[in-house]
Amino acid sequence: MNSLRRRLLWTILAALLPLVALVSTALFLTVRRSILDDVDRELDSMTHDVAGLLEYDDEGYEFALAEPELTRVEGRSVHVRLWVGEGEAARVMSSSPLLSALERPDAGVLDRVDFGDGRLEGRSLRVATLHFVPHIDEEDAERVLAPPPVATVVLARETASATDMIRRLGAWFVGLGLFTLSGAALAAAWALDRGLRPLDRLSAAIEGIDDQALGRRLDPRDLPAEILPIVHRTNGLLDRLERAFGRERRLTADLAHELRTPLSVLRTNLELGLRRERSPEHYREVLQDALATTRQLGELVTTLLTLARLEGEAERDPNGAPVPLRALVERCWAPHAEAAAQRRLQFRIEIDDDATIAHDGTKLELIISNLLANAVQYTETGGWIHVGAQPESGVLLSVADSGPQLAEEDLARMFERFWRGDDARSEAGAHCGIGLALVRSLAEHLGCTIHAENRSDGSLAFVLASHGRKRPSFHTLPR
Repeated sequence: MNSLRRRLLWTILAALLPLVALVSTALFLTVRRSILDDVDRELDSMTHDVAGLLEYDDEGYEFALAEPELTRVEGRSVHVRLWVGEGEAARVMSSSPLLSALERPDAGVLDRVDFGDGRLEGRSLRVATLHFVPHIDEEDAERVLAPPPVATVVLARETASATDMIRRLGAWFVGLGLFTLSGAALAAAWALDRGLRPLDRLSAAIEGIDDQALGRRLDPRDLPAEILPIVHRTNGLLDRLERAFGRERRLTADLAHELRTPLSVLRTNLELGLRRERSPEHYREVLQDALATTRQLGELVTTLLTLARLEGEAERDPNGAPVPLRALVERCWAPHAEAAAQRRLQFRIEIDDDATIAHDGTKLELIISNLLANAVQYTETGGWIHVGAQPESGVLLSVADSGPQLAEEDLARMFERFWRGDDARSEAGAHCGIGLALVRSLAEHLGCTIHAENRSDGSLAFVLASHGRKRPSFHTLPR
């Protein structure tokens, strides 16, 4: 499993590893350099001390060092070899057995110790070389007629002990680095466990939310700032899910209510027709009522299927072939003209004859037909219905009627499926059904918006407007 804890822990260790390695290496090199410098300082001091033991007088050289080996500690013994005189006259005055085969170094800078490394008989050596003029005692200075020749002394110290110490220190530093990384890993694991506990609580809270507990929300208190955006977005998602499940439950209840009335009417008519013998004319009336009821149910099912199809489709390009808008409105009005005449409704189209809109004509026709059907059904008897458009302001179509108007809180809700308002918009107390819900889905699918508004003249208008992102193109047919 791709664990966040494991990923963060490995990331922290990957970042610490080069840092620990760099610090450990720097410390090791510093200590190593210090040990080697101590060896050189000690060897430098011993070299000058040995050179000071050589004196010169009128009788020749006198070297006060009894043994050619200064120390005999295993791994750190110091061996000496001393030459006096120069050129062919140079001779060895004192030498340890280890350096017996060593040739006299070339002349160098007087009184300066030069260091080097060597290896003899399997022993690692740190070598110090000093060229110097032997000391002349003050009492003998008057008897010495010429200055003494330059002498050369070589001290070779075995470095096995220092090398072993450096090796042990290296092992200690490696162990210290590993111990530091282990401690850092434990500390990081502990810190990550504490730091990720809010995620564990959040996960447990989300796990406890199901379709029966959509009212719960995640508590953002005491959560790190980095997690708050996730909490807020999750709570927003839960809000949308709760509304969606609520709409689903309401849809089920409303659909059952919508089907119950026509089915009850159909059942009653059929039962009455079968209760006793009736005339053919009566049976014909019963069948006509049953046919009307089944047509009503068929229209309801067709509308629901259209809604479901629209909600399942991806939004398409709203632009299409130019459609003559006035002719489209007239064609949509024709099926409703008889019903409008029975209710004495005045109908007027306020759209130029040459006005067109580049849009999906089929969906636009469904929108206009449903808006006109709604206006014919709910406008007060003797009222009026006006259809207009204002392309310059982005209004594709407006369907206004003489009222009555609705409460402001109902203007947005009336586009919900099976929304029921009060009796103000219907003489019989009818409701809007799903026609307006279909209108909204069609408008959204075309990239448009639909809203209802109460106007100052007492009318109620439905306005289909172009969306800011996808404004349809208006055209005027050539004359």
